[in-house]
Amino acid sequence: MEKGKKGNYEGALRAANEFYEAYKHIKKKAGEMENFLYWDPIAINLAFSCEIYLKALRMLENDGKFITGHDLKQLFDILEEKTKNEIEKDYQELCCEEPKVKNRYKDIEIFLKENNLVFVKWRYTFEEKQETIHFNVVELDVFNRALYKILSEKVKEGIEGHS
Repeated sequence: MEKGKKGNYEGALRAANEFYEAYKHIKKKAGEMENFLYWDPIAINLAFSCEIYLKALRMLENDGKFITGHDLKQLFDILEEKTKNEIEKDYQELCCEEPKVKNRYKDIEIFLKENNLVFVKWRYTFEEKQETIHFNVVELDVFNRALYKILSEKVKEGIEGHS
């Protein structure tokens, strides 16, 4: 998972933001998630955005070293404890603010286990017969926003720390 080569967290942040914006555009077009024709690109763009935010956070923590993989739980688990705690705190706060989240105090570990491979499972749904694939778009969106918030704060801290 961990690679020796360096990554660019600024480029990762830009890409993650773009995938998130694509998700929001598709979601808007789908009209409150009623149109099942758009589930594949919704799942893929949202999950990929989360993945890239997690990778950018790891690059910030690990001297720019790039990591690979698509498993959101594994990517989350290799972050520093402080970062994981910050993400979990913001995730919980955003869950409480989001009326569509069914379980307002959902444990982030449960969420990650349920949604860890959304990108992998949804990107090639047309290939072979698969089991029914589930993911929670609202909770994944909340997780995405928590990641963005923490990453933005860390980037700001880093910039101010070098002034």
